[in-house]
Amino acid sequence: MGVDGGSLGEGSRYRGPWISLVTSAFYPTETFGGLASAGRMPILPPVLVFALGMMAFTLLNLEEIIAIVSVQISASSDLPPEAAGAALRFAKVSAVVGSAAGVLGFFLVGLVLGFIGLFLGSPASLRQLFSLAGYSMTFPLLLQSAIRAVMVRVFPSLTPQTVLTSAALLLPPESAGTFTYGLLSGLDLFGVWVLAVMVVGYSRLTGFSTKKAATVLITLWVAFLLGGAALSTLAPAVR
Repeated sequence: MGVDGGSLGEGSRYRGPWISLVTSAFYPTETFGGLASAGRMPILPPVLVFALGMMAFTLLNLEEIIAIVSVQISASSDLPPEAAGAALRFAKVSAVVGSAAGVLGFFLVGLVLGFIGLFLGSPASLRQLFSLAGYSMTFPLLLQSAIRAVMVRVFPSLTPQTVLTSAALLLPPESAGTFTYGLLSGLDLFGVWVLAVMVVGYSRLTGFSTKKAATVLITLWVAFLLGGAALSTLAPAVR
């Protein structure tokens, strides 16, 4: 591991794996140091809390989500009533279940960091990297979802898709689907928060300098932004 056992005292804010879901977002150095020094970085807490939290926020706004889907289904005038009803039922289930699929991102990020670590001499295990992603993402992204859910409930004219916390706010709505809009959508306040926490945690687990850890993660983040922006331009064409 990137942190030796003698540093546990330094992680005075470490209160166990479950409390670390919150403290990692504000005190990443102490929290990840404590997790690593304790010799265990369980992936279950972030997976369970993130999945259940995202499902709960989706259920809170399920009526608004289904209303949007209903409009889209109604636009397909050639769709039989039975098929329309089945599509609506499927949309309800997939919206809730799909909201929990974000936990797959923990493992994807961990795998990518593990692959890169083979070339950089990283001592962190895949288990640690999976947990790093989970503990870094859970609180900021759940807070983002909570804000969106509340905004939609308070302001009926909004939808979960139109509550933006990214630089895409600077662009008019009609620019959606363009490369620029997709790129600015990735420049999200909560995404930057996750990135900052992950840089500190990655440095702590691997023993890399903060500069080296930041170089690795910011490079991956930029690649993700560019890839996501490129895919967003293809979506309208597919529809």
